[in-house]
Amino acid sequence: MKHHKIKTVLSACLIGVSVCFLATAVQAGERIRAQATPSTLAPMAGENISVAVSLDLTECSELLGAFSGTLSWNPAVLRYADQSGAALGEAAKIVVNARKATEGRLKFAGFNPNGNDGVVDLLTANFEVVGTAGAAPGLQLQIDELYAAKTYVDLMPYLESVTTAIGDEFGIQDVPKSFELLQNYPNPFNAGTDIRFALPRDSRVRLEIYNVLGAKVRTLVDEERKIGRYKAHWDGRDAHGTPAPSGIYLYRLEADGFVAQKQMIFLK
Repeated sequence: MKHHKIKTVLSACLIGVSVCFLATAVQAGERIRAQATPSTLAPMAGENISVAVSLDLTECSELLGAFSGTLSWNPAVLRYADQSGAALGEAAKIVVNARKATEGRLKFAGFNPNGNDGVVDLLTANFEVVGTAGAAPGLQLQIDELYAAKTYVDLMPYLESVTTAIGDEFGIQDVPKSFELLQNYPNPFNAGTDIRFALPRDSRVRLEIYNVLGAKVRTLVDEERKIGRYKAHWDGRDAHGTPAPSGIYLYRLEADGFVAQKQMIFLK
């Protein structure tokens, strides 16, 4: 009977929906985002990665009550290991069905009569990367049902995307043969820009932003990183969160004796 648990959990929170369904309506302009966030966008064969599944209700006035959905992937690229559920509250129930994991599907459902707001973590799925360089993991998050706590409002119309496909940049990477610091993209930029770099071995990495006078503006990375390819994002703000002025900036990478520096242009 285990395969009936997901439907049972979701049905349990919908008792009384017929009499309460129109109690409250989400306001126009509100939205909910479904997110499946991998621990790295550049995994390598043999590496273990995790994918965090969440719902972002920061722009929604309702509380998350009941939900169901499916996380899917290419089983020839990602081999499912296990999953850990989130702590949604003492009264919450969540069920994860991994019967089809070998086929690349993980179904889940849950409810919390007291509701959750903000960014709600639903579960984290763990995988081993078994594909080769260039292979696409085909990772997608499908949300099937969403209901608000207490008001039982159907939240599906406010979901930004029913199916969330992880970007094309998420793919199995080759092992870097040398240190690399690539040109930021976009460049010039007016909101944010990405800086990519590669490490041929595990290294202590420091990536910093400087203005043309040589004053440090922001430290983006200062930690140990494993071999691989990485991307760091700069939102155009300094270390205090203040927007930086337009102009030319330098970004500098130091890693295990390797030092490289490039220019970028910030235009508001």
